[in-house]
Amino acid sequence: MIKDDNSFDENGMSAHEDLFYFVSRLGRKTFMLKVVGLIVLFVTLVNFLVVAFQAQKYIMVQRDSYSEIDTLPISTSIVCVAFVLLLVAFHEFIYRSALSEFEELSEELQSVRAGQESSSDAADADASWSRQVGPPLSQRDALGLRIVLRDFGRSAGLPLFPRAFAPAIFIGFNLALMTLGLYLIP
Repeated sequence: MIKDDNSFDENGMSAHEDLFYFVSRLGRKTFMLKVVGLIVLFVTLVNFLVVAFQAQKYIMVQRDSYSEIDTLPISTSIVCVAFVLLLVAFHEFIYRSALSEFEELSEELQSVRAGQESSSDAADADASWSRQVGPPLSQRDALGLRIVLRDFGRSAGLPLFPRAFAPAIFIGFNLALMTLGLYLIP
């Protein structure tokens, strides 16, 4: 819980500076989640194009005369699958870390709001609240905090699919593409 604004923790940070430090951390992690999600989507697209190129080559040339073994497409597909596996694991690691910060910041915002509402009821409550958690956040600071929290809530998953199923869908799709690529090699 935040102490009064004039007190400093062991790092020399005031209560609001400490809060904004964690808000900025959550903002950076949200940005990283978006970037990693787009990279997963891009690598999956590359894998799809590589296998589509291999399939087009297979269809254009008769299976009997398809004696030329080109391992570059399947090697590229295997590398794409491995890269997607690593990226999805990294995405999940960042997500779990950011989720704990999200929950703590949400609780902090709720406690600050509860303090502001109770402090408007009585001057005595205001004095006890300021001793416990410090001065309330300004509207601008609270708005910035809510924006970061909503941004995380909306963009925490991988693109195109619901949060719960996206990792399995991306990994399964890439594995299916690799399997199809292996089938297309004579």
